[in-house]
Amino acid sequence: MTPNHLYFIYLQLANSSLSEEAVLGFEYGMSIDDPKSLIIWEAQFGDFFNGAQIMIDTYIASGELKWLLQSDLVMLLPHGMDGAGPEHSSCKIERFLQVISNDQGHLCRRSRFVKLLLQSDLVMLLPHGMDGAGPEHLSCKIERFLQSLCPFPAGEIQQEVTKYPNATDFLWSQEEHRNMGAWTFVSPRFNNLVGCKLQYVGRDHLGSPATGIGEVHRQESIQIIEDTFS
Repeated sequence: MTPNHLYFIYLQLANSSLSEEAVLGFEYGMSIDDPKSLIIWEAQFGDFFNGAQIMIDTYIASGELKWLLQSDLVMLLPHGMDGAGPEHSSCKIERFLQVISNDQGHLCRRSRFVKLLLQSDLVMLLPHGMDGAGPEHLSCKIERFLQSLCPFPAGEIQQEVTKYPNATDFLWSQEEHRNMGAWTFVSPRFNNLVGCKLQYVGRDHLGSPATGIGEVHRQESIQIIEDTFS
């Protein structure tokens, strides 16, 4: 074999930094460059997107309005207050609800649908997964799935609420703390668009997404269920 037939292949191995910002920025660029492809970015835990917040604020949430660059990027953010601690519980859904307009994006909680529950003159709205053992006098429970929080399904909710003309009290029960989750988004919309004033049931205000003490988390979860069905 002559030297002209020799081929050298260079393989370079390098450790890349654990950077959500870099990876999400790359995926956003791919979605712009190849709009016919389905580009999906999934966080191991929903709150890991924290390291990529600048990409969301500067490009994903506002790129179309600023530069007419439309992106079909799909972000999958696992979310659940399951006692795993502050850094593994919340995808901070409240941030996304604050930065997107009603006709700009779609935010779906397909793993935690919202339910309508009926108890004589009481309608309660609960995130899916919180319908644990309630009091025995709950004689009727009706489930209606609201697959999307944004655009806000005001018409669908109004249609359901009018089926129960005797309902006078409406509760919104959520796992997240009061200054987090969907509460600050749905409360004014229920009041202004649906004509229902919601009462809040859930964890109180907190600077951290969740407690780091397992027993405290368990007691909080029990209290939410008791307050919801009391």
